[in-house]
Amino acid sequence: WHTVEREKVNLLTVVGDRYDLTVSSRAWWILAVAGDRPGVRVMRSVGDRFQRWLVTQRWVRPTSPVPDQGVVMHERLADADSVARIRRHWSPVVTWAVTDLGRVRELEQIGVAGVIADDLALIAAAGPNGPEQD
Repeated sequence: WHTVEREKVNLLTVVGDRYDLTVSSRAWWILAVAGDRPGVRVMRSVGDRFQRWLVTQRWVRPTSPVPDQGVVMHERLADADSVARIRRHWSPVVTWAVTDLGRVRELEQIGVAGVIADDLALIAAAGPNGPEQD
């Protein structure tokens, strides 16, 4: 744990104020070193149902939405109800592991602000100049 936290501090020191930076982890406690830095967006990563439930609990969530304090969740956990509950307290909500254009469009409809994908063709298709999905 100390090595991971030290490396995050090193990264933040190297990057400094030159770039805006997004940091995310499923180990939320290591995000504390970045939380008060200008130009740093902190995203709690949610990879299972327990973490999805946890980010909606009052002792974890902020009392009102905090700009740039969002949630990144695995796409299989994203449905209209869970995204709506999370969006009440965290902004933005982004999904990862998206592999299909139809799913990208579905996620847009339920209020997901963005997707993380490894497929460049999917990213291009999902962008503003990509094909429309019926």
